[in-house]
Amino acid sequence: MRAGRWALPGVLLALAAALAAWAAGAPAWTAAALLAVGAAAAGAVAALLSRRLAAGRAELTRALEGFGRGEPVQPYLPPGDPLEETGRALGAAAEGQAERVRGLEEDKRRLEAVLASMTHAVVLFSRRKRVLLLNPAAEAIFCTPAGEAVGRHHLEVVRDLALDEALDRVLAGEAGITLELHPMLPGEQLLEGQLVPIRGEEGPTSALLVARDIRAERRLEQMRRDFVANVSHELQTPLTSLQGFAETLLDERGIKPADRRRFLEIIRAEAGRLARLIDDLLDLSRIESGSLELKRRRVDLARVVRQAADSRGRAVAEAGLTMELDLAPDLFAFADPDRVVQVLTNLLTNAVKYTPSGGSVRITTAGGAREVRVQVADTGVGIPEADLPRIFERFYRVDKGRSRVSGGTGLGLAIAKHLVEVQGGRIEVQSEVGRGSTFSFTLPRAEA
Repeated sequence: MRAGRWALPGVLLALAAALAAWAAGAPAWTAAALLAVGAAAAGAVAALLSRRLAAGRAELTRALEGFGRGEPVQPYLPPGDPLEETGRALGAAAEGQAERVRGLEEDKRRLEAVLASMTHAVVLFSRRKRVLLLNPAAEAIFCTPAGEAVGRHHLEVVRDLALDEALDRVLAGEAGITLELHPMLPGEQLLEGQLVPIRGEEGPTSALLVARDIRAERRLEQMRRDFVANVSHELQTPLTSLQGFAETLLDERGIKPADRRRFLEIIRAEAGRLARLIDDLLDLSRIESGSLELKRRRVDLARVVRQAADSRGRAVAEAGLTMELDLAPDLFAFADPDRVVQVLTNLLTNAVKYTPSGGSVRITTAGGAREVRVQVADTGVGIPEADLPRIFERFYRVDKGRSRVSGGTGLGLAIAKHLVEVQGGRIEVQSEVGRGSTFSFTLPRAEA
């Protein structure tokens, strides 16, 4: 580096010496020699500078190529190199650019994590109504992987004409639209969506849809409306009877003692039915709200089955039925015994209600590795296959007339289902019209 730094001054000194020698009358060859030495030194310096500039340019070219790829680069140029300052500035710019790229990548990862964790569908559309982005929830709802959806027209992905009109309005400048979507997809999809524009300097450049599946919500709303209607109807029936017979008794003219007694018995029966309905509603409310207190412990299953069978023994006999018990010995469940008796009582009441005289009811128990199973089978009228999925719904009756005549509230099976499930078990039914039904439920097993 020192030779390069002093080469140019050396050439100037050689030229000055040659001129001085010529002026002093030195021989011509001496001046020529001095000039030759100066020219040689100048050529050497030029060559050295050329090589150094070429090496610097090559290093800067390599750094610029890395910079273009977004790589952190720091060109190496020796101290004193003519391009040293340029290289230092380029390295600083590259480091700043790399930091910005890292920040953008981190923001992208965060956005992807947020989109992936959302349960709502998120879809971004271009001005040409083509899909630019969709999150995993949208992939599941619209049954289309992101790799296949991106770039396709929205009608190929969302498959709803209502969205087409909404996109037109939003991309034309409307602030935002709330809409219901009914995509033509398997499962009768029902979505509630919010469509908003993404604005640029010259207006909307794209549109964002955030949608959620509201099928369960609508089902719950319908169930709530049905429940209110059913409760009103179930309360109205006994109240109408109570009111009618009470008014009849108030008009004492011409009522025979036997009729009076019969009217009073009807009033008592209807009052009892009303009380049972209210008790069942309270039970169901406590179970569903989680406020029902359970006293779970190790329970002898045979003992609680016999207790339930004894409580319904008279009703079984009066209905002209027979009852059989097939109970496995030394079988214990971890459950609330009173609630198990309640489940069995409801199932036995249901069996008695729908089994003609001369039929039978059979209760069996069996044990597995982790659970016990109880079955209540009857030889009754059976349940049509179309009614089986709804048999455990509140107030659902296969034979509405028979159930009301027998004083049922329509809540027995719903309560049985909830009581079993809240204790960690499950309940199911198998039935064939004309041959009877078998209700079975499981409970966690306790060691003997």
